[in-house]
Amino acid sequence: MDSDASGKSPAIENIVPDGDVIMVLGPEKREMRVSSQSLRYASKVFDIMLGPNWGEGQGLSKINPPKVTLEEDEAESMRTIFYVLHHRNDQVSKEMTAAFVLDLAIASDKYDLGVALWYANTKWLDAAPVHNIVQAGYMLTAAFLFGNADKFEHRSLRMVLYYVESYLELLKDDKISQFLPFKAICK
Repeated sequence: MDSDASGKSPAIENIVPDGDVIMVLGPEKREMRVSSQSLRYASKVFDIMLGPNWGEGQGLSKINPPKVTLEEDEAESMRTIFYVLHHRNDQVSKEMTAAFVLDLAIASDKYDLGVALWYANTKWLDAAPVHNIVQAGYMLTAAFLFGNADKFEHRSLRMVLYYVESYLELLKDDKISQFLPFKAICK
């Protein structure tokens, strides 16, 4: 296990104390103990990844859980998702930024968690304050990635009614332009 600047090994965060796999997340390598069954029930991607036919699904154990590294994933958003998937909603922050909601949506889309996070994403899409067109674009993109047509329609209408800035500003943002089709922004 790697040491941090103080020489101490980073602590494993127990999303569930009897989890049988440790997810190692982000470039900072945050470790989170989770239940493979909870993840497999929620996502076809996790079902395959943590199933018996892939290396990550081999040797799952509550006593000595294997580590699965997901370096490209943003640790804080995955932590929030893991809490929801493990029925630990009391640990989910009620205050979120538009950028964080978009990070949640990106992870949800990547791991095909739309159904499992349906009720949570509906709440998240209303939770973040929006003060400018880029933040509005984050929320619109999040609604798109969550597959939430009602919230996408609502966010689109708000953008049309309340923002006079050029929508081309949205294409300058890497996260928005990566996911929202150009045709959705410009005609």
